[in-house]
Parts: sequence; structure tokens; C-alpha cells
Amino acid sequence: MKDAVLLSMLFIISGCANPLFTVTERGQIRHVVICWLKPQGNPQAVIDSIETFRTVPGVVDVSVGTKIASDRAVVDSSYDMALIFTFENDEALKSYDTSPQHKQVVDTVLKPNVEKYVVYDSAIQRYEVGRMVEKDVEQYRRDASKKQRDIVDRR
Repeated sequence: MKDAVLLSMLFIISGCANPLFTVTERGQIRHVVICWLKPQGNPQAVIDSIETFRTVPGVVDVSVGTKIASDRAVVDSSYDMALIFTFENDEALKSYDTSPQHKQVVDTVLKPNVEKYVVYDSAIQRYEVGRMVEKDVEQYRRDASKKQRDIVDRR
């Protein structure tokens, strides 16, 4: 526990300029589609269609979320739903865009139900610090398990 606190303090004190935070490789791709439905649009049809994309090669995860109304000025609550995809890499995103599943859902579900949409694509970066933290957390878990076994053995 003490090590975790010290590690957290190191992150706060050092900031993102520390060389530990350098990008080591480009990771997966996040593809977010923000949708505004037509007045007669069927949100359930859009929600149900998302499962179609699980069969597209290179798709790691798909989900759909509906907006959460907010009175915070920085939150845009004007949309109706967000479709969120994670792809293995750039090539998987490109392949998805021309896939039969994508074309079918766009033509039969999105066009009839969605009035407007905005797409955001971003690369999920892998940072060396992430690997260091993973190693530290794993070691902490091993140490904690050993301590638990020692306590049980003493009883």
C-alpha cells in the first residue's frame, strides 16, 4: 500500500513532462459516433443494430450509450446516443468502413432513424508508465496474496 501511495505521489509531482510518460507505441483505435435522432427515429433499432458490428474483423468492442442530461456548461446534452467502437488498429477501422455489415446498418437503420451524426476517431496511446504501473500492481497483488496465505497458515 505504501508503494502505491508513493507511486501516486510521484505521478502528481512529476507531471506528464516526465520521460516515463513517453508514448511507446500507437495502440487501438476508438471510433465514437454521436447521433441525433429524427423526431420519428427509433432509438431501439439503433441500439439493437450495434451487435451487428461484433462480427466485423478487427472489432475489439462495441457499445452504445444514451445521453445523460447535464446542467454543466461544458457538457453537450443535445445528442441522443453515442455508438462507441474499439478497433485493433487503423487497418481494422478502414476495413470496417467498407464492410458489408457497416453498409447494411447505415442504409437500413441509421439513415432512416438518425438526423445528424458526428464522428470522432482517436488512437489510444500506450505509455511506458502504464507498463510500469501494471508490473507494480501485479507485484503488489502477489505480495498481498502471500501475506494472506501467511496469516491463514498461522491460524
